[in-house]
Amino acid sequence: MFHLVSNLNVLSLVSVLLLLLTGADAEKRLYSNSLVNCMKNNSDIIPNYFNVTFDALDRSITYDVSLAAKIQGKLKAHATVYAFGFDIIHESIDLCSLNLKQFCPITPSQMEVESVEYISKNYVDMIPDIAFTFPNLDAVARLIITNENNEILGCLQASFNNGKSVSHEGAKWATAVVAGLGLLVSAVLSMFGNSASASRMSAAAISLFTYFQSVVIITMISVDEVPPIANAWAENLAWSMGLIRITFMQDIFRWYVQATGGTPTQYLTAGVKSILTQRSAQKIFHSSFLRSNSLMPRDPNTNTELYIPMDHVESNNYLLVLRGINRLGYDSNIEPSSIVCTGFTFFVLCLYVLVGVFFTYRYLSKALTKGKRDSWISRKLERRTSWQPTFKGILARYIYIGYPQLLILSLWEFTKVDSGSVVTIAVFFLILSVGAMAICCFQVLRYGSRSIKEHGNPAAILYGNPEVLSRYGFLYTMLNARKYWFCAVSLSYVFVKALFVSLSQSSGRTQAMALWIIDMFYLGLMCHFLPYLDKFTNVLTVFIQLITTINSFFFTFFSGIYNQPFRVASVMGLIFFIMNAAVSLLLLIVILILALFSVFSKNPDARFAQTKDDRTSFQRKHRSLDEDFTDSNELFELGRVAKEHDDNWATNMYNLRDGDMLSSSEHPGSPDLDGENKGSDAQMVTNETGSDDSNKKGLTNLVGKLTRGKSLLGLK
Repeated sequence: MFHLVSNLNVLSLVSVLLLLLTGADAEKRLYSNSLVNCMKNNSDIIPNYFNVTFDALDRSITYDVSLAAKIQGKLKAHATVYAFGFDIIHESIDLCSLNLKQFCPITPSQMEVESVEYISKNYVDMIPDIAFTFPNLDAVARLIITNENNEILGCLQASFNNGKSVSHEGAKWATAVVAGLGLLVSAVLSMFGNSASASRMSAAAISLFTYFQSVVIITMISVDEVPPIANAWAENLAWSMGLIRITFMQDIFRWYVQATGGTPTQYLTAGVKSILTQRSAQKIFHSSFLRSNSLMPRDPNTNTELYIPMDHVESNNYLLVLRGINRLGYDSNIEPSSIVCTGFTFFVLCLYVLVGVFFTYRYLSKALTKGKRDSWISRKLERRTSWQPTFKGILARYIYIGYPQLLILSLWEFTKVDSGSVVTIAVFFLILSVGAMAICCFQVLRYGSRSIKEHGNPAAILYGNPEVLSRYGFLYTMLNARKYWFCAVSLSYVFVKALFVSLSQSSGRTQAMALWIIDMFYLGLMCHFLPYLDKFTNVLTVFIQLITTINSFFFTFFSGIYNQPFRVASVMGLIFFIMNAAVSLLLLIVILILALFSVFSKNPDARFAQTKDDRTSFQRKHRSLDEDFTDSNELFELGRVAKEHDDNWATNMYNLRDGDMLSSSEHPGSPDLDGENKGSDAQMVTNETGSDDSNKKGLTNLVGKLTRGKSLLGLK
């Protein structure tokens, strides 16, 4: 008898959108390669191997089954099929009707059956079309085996899918490229001296990157089950945590773990599932396992004392269940013993690329501008007098981006110990990440408090000293100048989350509740203090944190802590995917728009509203790329500037409004680290009495007036 739940029809509407991700084809197939025993204290039926393919077009079932049976007689199978938590098919099957001599009658033996069967069209029509099109189909079939007297002899459970998934290489590349583009544009704008646009672009790009990381981190917690569609979407963003598979690297990692005293796993290379081979009495090698990302519904009519709860499958002598970080690594085609090595390796490789790009830029900039002060790069591109603080700041910013990744993988390695050498590397990266961020955060807090004490404004030193801004600015430039201390809150938030994710893998419920509480607390702090530099950035970051909090709330349901009907978690899995896919698309569009405005606009800073703090009053103009550029060279620049003005330039100069120089008049000097005030790079004149001053002062005033306080190198 066939029962189709009406609520399931809603899924057909969603599937239309999902087809855009998975692609439509003419195939109508279902696959299953996992078969497990679902009856407590029963080993009369032990599945060893199971591989079944059903083709709806020719109504064929191709199967290869191997199992050990200790029962005998003529048997019946009562089948129930669940899809997304809803039971859609109920059927009783007489095994003798299959015309297979191995099953009628069955005898205690090791059975291996490989064949092709064609079923009636009536059975094919019982399967809804959505089962063949909906990506990451979460469907489970339970078979209760009885004898002729209806005595229950065993229980078997199989999960199947249609081969379609929202995990797609195109989605992985699109998210990675756009996120990287945002970080690249913000870095370039910073080198060009566009501080306002650079700060906002950096804030938006880092917010997008941290959002991607938060989605991956929440799927790393060891809950009982993660809906397949939610887990598949997280696979698209696993690159943000360094989980990228390259085949030859996996071979190297497997060799390295084994060479340093560890035992590398080979789950991917085993090639089979739902089978285990006992090699000795002390040690069991699992040649396959079941991933716990299937939604296995609770049947209210099922005796829970007799059957294994469908959503709490645990590892045993013939089944290995992967959860948490292991599950995410396996879904990314990375062996569990290679996850830590993979994350660390890609962090180092990207670091090498970053260092190479920096020194290449430094060499080319010096070569292109040598003796060519009129070149575009000489007139447009600005750089600090010393490159060392800038280089240190770039390295610290990179560690900041990889901070969650290094923390989680390092701490998790202590609980699994792939090998002694890998643990040593984990200790190094843990000290590197925590130490670097702690030092940078301490320096920001120290300089900020010192600036308040000496000048009454934290921006005086944080923005007035170029070396401090270059080395530690990545922690506070996206924040309001007076709320610089919030960087310590953000780093602490990431650290506490990493502790629960990495060290509490044995308790998914603890992880889920802890992360939800932490996310809610952090969201409350953000809403209360609104610490970012402007309204747009505050709205963006609060919105992202809200989505992160909702995600962690969903995972409290996936952990089973509420004992809710399983269909609730199933529906939440669909909502998780739809919400995060839409948010990701929205954020990618925002980043692209900001990047285009910043790159193609003649004045990127004009595209953004002025910050409410007074950071610009303390920021100094950068020196020329030419390290030998001295004040005497400004005579040549002055002549060039004067020639570009019309004959009435003197009158126009004194008619210029003084409003643009208001912030400079209020803050005539910018403090150094020693607390002393030095004159600004370009003092403004307000009347014609400046001719009575010295020639040097008059020259400086004239240059400042002509350029409106901007660097001569910034003129076209």
